Parts: sequence; C-alpha cells; structure tokens
Amino acid sequence: MKFGLRYIRQVCARKAAAQAQDEQGNVLVMFAAALVVMIFFVGLAMDASVVLMAHSRLNGMCQLVAQDRLTYQDTVRYSEQPGTDFSKCIIETLGANGFSNKGEFYFTEDTRTENARHYKARIVLHGSCDTYFLKLFGLQKINFAAQTDFDDTYGEPNDNVVWSPSAPASYYSGRYTFDNGSVTGFNAGNLPDGWTVA
Repeated sequence: MKFGLRYIRQVCARKAAAQAQDEQGNVLVMFAAALVVMIFFVGLAMDASVVLMAHSRLNGMCQLVAQDRLTYQDTVRYSEQPGTDFSKCIIETLGANGFSNKGEFYFTEDTRTENARHYKARIVLHGSCDTYFLKLFGLQKINFAAQTDFDDTYGEPNDNVVWSPSAPASYYSGRYTFDNGSVTGFNAGNLPDGWTVA
C-alpha cells in the first residue's frame, strides 16, 4: 500500500511539473506575440506623430499666408494681373518662412462692378515626410497637403468708384502652380467647385 501511494505521488508530481512547463511555454508564446503587436503600434505611433507635426507646420504656413493677405492688398488692388501678383507675393512670404515645396494658388474675382470687387483665393501646400517604422513595409514617404481659403472686398456697392484692371477677370482667374520659389504654370478658369468668375 505504501509503495502504491508513493508511486501515485511521483506520477502526480511528474504530471504537475510537465503541466507547469507547458504553461511556461504558453506564457512565453503569448508574451512574444504581445511584444510584436506592441512594437508595431509604437512604430506606427512614431511615424504618425512625425506626419502630424509636419502637417501642423504646413497648416501654419497656410494660415500665415491668409493673415498676410492684408499686406498684399494694395499690390493686388491696383494690379493689372491680380492673380499673378498675388501668387508672387504668396511665394515670397512662403520662401521667407522656409517653404520651397510645391503648391497651388486659386484666385478669382466673383464680383466686379464699378463700385466693388470681391475676390476669393485658396492656397494649397504640399509636403512629405520620410517614414521610420513603415519603411519595413515598403512605405518610404508619406505625402500630405494643407489648404486654406480667404477672400476680401474692395469698395462697397453704390459707394465710391473702384479701380479695376483693363483685362476681364477671366483673364487672370484660375489655378497657379508653384515650386521651389517660382510660378510654374497657370490654368485659366481651373477653379474649385462652386467658384465663379465675375
């Protein structure tokens, strides 16, 4: 009887040891899987934060242009080519603040009468960021863009006469492209949906 109990205890002890070993193996596998997932999300968060910071800087540039439009006001108001001159002023402001990438500038006068002129403008800036973690999956760079709209009115209806360029507004209303500090193209009439020309 003693021999039988001792044998049963030994068998139980061996079974418990084997079970403990199996559980240790399972815990290691689960830990390794959790570690891989955690590293993936940390890497993703790192790349996302870099892109968000760069996009925020680009948004800041757009807002800077929108705020500085008042300093361009006289240049544009008495220009024969308001869209062209506006785009040059914008490029100058961007360059002074370290931006030299590609962008677009949309400009139109949607009201043009003897007493008033109203223009709309949109600036679109493009940027990109190198990735760190996502390079492992073949994504070397993330491209993004930021934009802002602004407008202004010269004169008031039924008030003083307002000077206007000799050319019709359709002549200089459209999409101006720029890169590396200079205008690279102009597409007359190429405007965002819903925008009109006086």
